[in-house]
Amino acid sequence: MCQQVFDNKVSVSNLTLNMYEGQITILLGHNGAGKTTTMSMLTGFIPPTKGTAFVNGYDINTNIAGVRRSLGLCPQHDILFEVLTVKEHLWFFAKLKGYQTSNLAEEIDNLVTEIGLQSKAKKRVREISAGQKRSLSVGISLMGDSKVVFLDEPSSGMDPSTRRLTWDLLNKKRKGRTMLLSTHYMDEADAIGNRIAILVEGQLQCCGTPLFLKKLYGAGYHLIIEKEPKCDLKKLTMVIQDHIANAQIESAHMFDVSYLLPASECPMFPALFRYLSSYKTELNITAFGTTSTTMEEVFLKSEVINDEHELSQISENRSSTTAMQEGTMNIEHFDNLNHNISFLTGYSLAWSQFRALFMKRLIVALRHWTVTLLLFTLPASIVFLFFLIEHFILPPYDSSRRETLFDLEKYRRHGPIAAFVAGDAAKYGKDSEKVLEEYTNIVHRQKATTVNLTDSQVFTILAN
Repeated sequence: MCQQVFDNKVSVSNLTLNMYEGQITILLGHNGAGKTTTMSMLTGFIPPTKGTAFVNGYDINTNIAGVRRSLGLCPQHDILFEVLTVKEHLWFFAKLKGYQTSNLAEEIDNLVTEIGLQSKAKKRVREISAGQKRSLSVGISLMGDSKVVFLDEPSSGMDPSTRRLTWDLLNKKRKGRTMLLSTHYMDEADAIGNRIAILVEGQLQCCGTPLFLKKLYGAGYHLIIEKEPKCDLKKLTMVIQDHIANAQIESAHMFDVSYLLPASECPMFPALFRYLSSYKTELNITAFGTTSTTMEEVFLKSEVINDEHELSQISENRSSTTAMQEGTMNIEHFDNLNHNISFLTGYSLAWSQFRALFMKRLIVALRHWTVTLLLFTLPASIVFLFFLIEHFILPPYDSSRRETLFDLEKYRRHGPIAAFVAGDAAKYGKDSEKVLEEYTNIVHRQKATTVNLTDSQVFTILAN
């Protein structure tokens, strides 16, 4: 039994439901009935405010990791990677679930065909339609030998042919699996549901097979008769009520009339049908047919039933619910349970993040190998190009030319040469002293003398 409360509003109230292996259980309800919230609790996305649930034998409060080992999920909104292809998605999620098999590639090919995406197998997700993305999400939920499969409105956005293909696939794959599917399509629930649970404002109104619910909630069968304008409606009604006393007129028009026949009087139907077939001309009718109660009628009727006593009488699995409430567990015991979920911290978290980012970058690098090759070769190529230019195109450096800038021979014809050194180099640091020393050596090698001037002497010379 689970309950979820948001801002003092109960989204799911005391939901108790059994699901069985080999069956597709349908959660049927309008928007906001609590279908997605129920699945979010069962998958561990949000914790229940009260109560618990067991998925494949694992408690969602104490062992959500065990639940997820055998879980397949098709969420209401697609969680896909735009840069990955259809086949890569199936491979990725199979590996993510830890699925180990020698023929994984063959299984992926088979599943791609079963979901009708064989022509899109190598297309990236951004290149396929919204309906095809839903089909891929359904395939992902079935990948990896999932024993428990949750599908939240899987056929939303699909065209009729794709929806029919998905129904056939789920019926084919339900063996050995427990499936829970939410929908607001009545025909979908009727077509593939082995058991249907109707949720109204977060409360389970009823649960059972489609036939059980139709028998329980349905008013009976609808007899639709096509008639001629001169047909005597009173006479026709008397004939029908002679065979089925509780038959009632639902609607009457110029060319047709509809009667409601109680389901409890089914044994009387053959005699009525034989009579109508034999006296068509006398009754001025052209054709007739019957329809049974639809799931839409069941759903609409269940929404207006609020009497808890009546609900307890119509529940198909009342006995199992009572046993659970009386003897198997104390719900209040779970109120104070802590969610034993361990989170990575410190170096473990940093290493996990680094490993994930490294694998992501590696996959991108392998996919775009040309860009990766350029990233490694282009810098080395540029350095090598400059090396070639320096050694084979530019003239070699001649260290002997270093002193040609200080060639004083052309000034020697005017007399002895003296080079002036102004300022105290010591005031400007060791680098200045080294420069001065090198300059002095160059002057002396050219047979000239140096004359040291003070700052005041320099100012005097400049002033004159």
